[in-house]
Amino acid sequence: GLYTDARFLANLEGAAAALKSEAEGKAQGQNDLQERSLKITQELAALNASLAALEAERETGKRTLEELEALRRDLAGDQDQSRALIGDYEEKNEAFAQ
Repeated sequence: GLYTDARFLANLEGAAAALKSEAEGKAQGQNDLQERSLKITQELAALNASLAALEAERETGKRTLEELEALRRDLAGDQDQSRALIGDYEEKNEAFAQ
């Protein structure tokens, strides 16, 4: 009868509301997932940029160190040359003094 139809209709409406609620929950969950995915992508991009900056800094430091080592070698060579010249002058002075 009418009561059974009304109850059946109420059950259908309840089921429809439950399905709609579940669909909305899944849609919200999907939005949350997309937001998290975007945030992770942005954080990863920031980390990659930081890593690239650190690698560039390390390369610059390495080049600077190599330049300083080359300068030290040059200066050590100049010092050896100066000592050799001083030794020559001292020998010549001794020879003149005798």
